[in-house]
Amino acid sequence: MSETGGPRSPFSRRSVRLFAGSIAALLLLGALVGVLTRGRGASSPPAGSTTDSTDTTLPLNKALPATLAALMGLTSLHRQMAPGVTLVNQRGQIVSSSALRGKAVLLTFLDAGCTGICPVESAELRAAERDLGAKAAGVEMLVVNIDADNRSTADMVRLARRTGLGGIAAFQALSGSLAALRSVWAAYGVQVQVDEVHGTVIYEPLIVFIDPSGHERYTATPSAFELASGRYVLPADQIAAFGRGIAHFAASLLAGST
Repeated sequence: MSETGGPRSPFSRRSVRLFAGSIAALLLLGALVGVLTRGRGASSPPAGSTTDSTDTTLPLNKALPATLAALMGLTSLHRQMAPGVTLVNQRGQIVSSSALRGKAVLLTFLDAGCTGICPVESAELRAAERDLGAKAAGVEMLVVNIDADNRSTADMVRLARRTGLGGIAAFQALSGSLAALRSVWAAYGVQVQVDEVHGTVIYEPLIVFIDPSGHERYTATPSAFELASGRYVLPADQIAAFGRGIAHFAASLLAGST
């Protein structure tokens, strides 16, 4: 797989999201993007339990014949200011995106239970943090909760644990009032739908790359295969490649990067 592919030309936010999602879906042979299945009333893991160890990889080793940017559904955005985010993290602290100037920010959206595509995207973010190495200190990972029913600080602690991202110093799981969350979802064009009959949450996965001056630069669209069991998986080499891509484009936003 070539990893030299650059970002696409800028479009409107809506066009970018739809175009990137279509390309990613085609490259992954019709993978279903962004359907999160959450069992209503499912019991929480025992206290003190660690990261959900669900295997998220398919036993496939053949790389896709596409550039890394295409695999990521990466698109370039107009350098407009990113909408502000002010929410509460897993430590009960108020976090404002405006206070993160000087750092590159990876902003994404996951559900508190980390179901559906969340384990796959979390694996990609963990891989990205490892690949960033020393540059990880200049990159902040913000995860905005999309679970309207589980919005507490305790729920964000659970999200941090289940994603395996809680040990990353620059990781913050963010939640707040339903009104505050809906405001952020709308600002970034994230449409969250709840099917009360089937107990599902549906949304479009998205990672927004924000430069140290607070401008949006890229979006990426995580994708995965849904098995008959409802589990979402992706080949290990594609998870690793996606992680390398996140690290590469995040590092490129840092001062002095080429």
